[in-house]
Amino acid sequence: MIRSTTLLFLVATGIWAGHARADEATNDCIRITSKDSLVHIGIYDAFEPTEGGRWAARMLMNAIEQKDPNAAKEAIDVYNKIIPKESFRSEYAALKWFCEYLMTPQQNLAKLLPDRYTQGFFDYFTTNEFAVLREYLNRRYQFKRFTDQDPSKVVEREGHLEDLLTFHNPLREAWEKTGKVVDVLGLKSGDRIADIGCGPGFYTMRFADKVGPQGRVYAIDVRQMHLDFLSGMLDKFKIGNVEPIHSRLNSICLSNQVDMAFMCSWYAIVYATSMEKVKDEFIDSIRKALKKDGTLVVVENELLRDVEPPYRSSYVARELVIAQLKYYGFRLVAQHQFIPERYVLVFRKLDEMPAVPPIQAQVCVTPENPDCLQIVSRSSLLHLGSLDSFDITEGGKRAARLILTMLEKKDSDAARAAVDVYEKIVPGENFGGEYTALRWFCELFLAGDDTRKAMLQDKMNASYYEFWAENDFMNLKEYLKRKYHLEPMNDKDPRLAKERATLLEDFILFNNPRREGWEKTSKMMEILPLKRGSAVADIGCGPGYYTFKFADLVGPEGKVYALDINDKHVEYVAGLAKKYGVANIEPIISQPNSICVSNPVDLAFMCSLYHIVYAASTESVRSAFIDSIKKVLKDDGTLVIADNALVENTQLPYHGPYIAKELIIAQMKHYGFRLTGSHQFIPQRYVLLFKKETAAGRAR
Repeated sequence: MIRSTTLLFLVATGIWAGHARADEATNDCIRITSKDSLVHIGIYDAFEPTEGGRWAARMLMNAIEQKDPNAAKEAIDVYNKIIPKESFRSEYAALKWFCEYLMTPQQNLAKLLPDRYTQGFFDYFTTNEFAVLREYLNRRYQFKRFTDQDPSKVVEREGHLEDLLTFHNPLREAWEKTGKVVDVLGLKSGDRIADIGCGPGFYTMRFADKVGPQGRVYAIDVRQMHLDFLSGMLDKFKIGNVEPIHSRLNSICLSNQVDMAFMCSWYAIVYATSMEKVKDEFIDSIRKALKKDGTLVVVENELLRDVEPPYRSSYVARELVIAQLKYYGFRLVAQHQFIPERYVLVFRKLDEMPAVPPIQAQVCVTPENPDCLQIVSRSSLLHLGSLDSFDITEGGKRAARLILTMLEKKDSDAARAAVDVYEKIVPGENFGGEYTALRWFCELFLAGDDTRKAMLQDKMNASYYEFWAENDFMNLKEYLKRKYHLEPMNDKDPRLAKERATLLEDFILFNNPRREGWEKTSKMMEILPLKRGSAVADIGCGPGYYTFKFADLVGPEGKVYALDINDKHVEYVAGLAKKYGVANIEPIISQPNSICVSNPVDLAFMCSLYHIVYAASTESVRSAFIDSIKKVLKDDGTLVIADNALVENTQLPYHGPYIAKELIIAQMKHYGFRLTGSHQFIPQRYVLLFKKETAAGRAR
């Protein structure tokens, strides 16, 4: 997959308040003015039920099952206390609404059901003695364990119900000012509109009212459960001017022409989780569906600073959206903000695509203005990755099946065939991924005794092989079956299955015996200011690829803290350290908001981790995490951040996530770190060295 090139010119601009601002003249120059991230996709800091939330949910369940209005009142009292502290536009408000319904006298219930949207929402959750609402409470708060016939649908079902409670919340109009959003669109009878990422249809049905019987609303979503719910509502209320469309990640799948395309709380996902080619195809499909002079409307979440409860919704800085869409042939014509939490951007489709300036380098750095980024291409500055981060290609699946045959039948011909496949596909499909590791297993299988001994001489390679080869290659067979969907796994718990798949992928990637070949690991080690006796914090150590290299380098008198939030990684490192008698490694289970180290260190090291810290942590969690590093880093210590780079469009990118290094450099400056060195031994990965600012305002 070849990504478009992103070019960041650092130019002089004025200083604005806020986390970032776009140059009013060009709308493509973004100045970083705070430590806030420009993109956030909730992962680690997504909303999770608290003790108060669980208690309120239990009281609501009691109110339903026992028909006890006192339990509903107790739940409301709890929600009134916890919503201001814990919940930012989450399910709590909708659950509180159900409590209020249970307490309302029969003669006053009509006031709670003022329109068909609310009625449909209510009927869905309350039919058959509140069956669906009870199901949701049991699933979400684990009051009852479900044995679904299809375990793979469990997470999808829970997500669907949570989306319904959040997006169709009867109180949504009050906080979002939905009516104002719809009004500024200027829809009229007979218009055709594509509601992209429509979800369960909150805006869809409102658009249907606006465009009337002569108009048409195309409700577009990749999630079939949402479309099924919407179809049920359309049938229930006999709404005939809406057509649900099951789309794909790379296309809205619409052949008809529309006057307007509308996206609410969807662009941040497209920006940060779609691969460049997928994003290009997706937005180009919108352009094709829009009539001449058609409009694209993007409604997205705004970063709120210094708010309680912490802001947990995904967001993307409007300046990034405006600058990026310029290169897809859209011109901003209006923007609105009816509440602090959301902005509305209105774009006009241009007849021609803008010319992209000739590209001589990925980044032109002006040292005196390191905080200003000018966007001059379609590319996103950050890609977190998602289910589409790694393309399972025909060649990759064929090679995986051959390896499975090699393992199960001890078939040398299958091993040689797999090597031949990798010889062809590695240069064009998968840089820094698992292909080289899987090829290594094939070559090891085919090797003679002397070659095999040499391949396993390094203790890390030997332990890597032992992990995958135990019990007749049980782990490797499982990984191939899971990753490439070669055989059904019959998992009973989809959450545990996902954790298992992630763990296996981490192991095959991080400790890949061929990693030196693509990463130039030894060159990275040479630039690190380490000596015997140094103390190192290996943050996000994974299965210990760098941990043991650090341990060898600092010697018995040194110390390496192996830190990871995944206890399985930490357990593995601890087991290896014990097995090989490496006494200077101390494995520690860290937290998203702390590295959990109290002793001073000379070096804090993060490899392929900061993109997650940047885009998946809330500001408060990220600040606490970085502060925990600053506290233990000696005054003359070094913070090293190695991460994946955007590459030229003629180069194969790293197979997974990436982040423009300028985002890290600008953010770390606001956290009190000054860049003192930057290295890039391969186009796909950079290494940044930082020093703490001293009281005198300079890096030591």
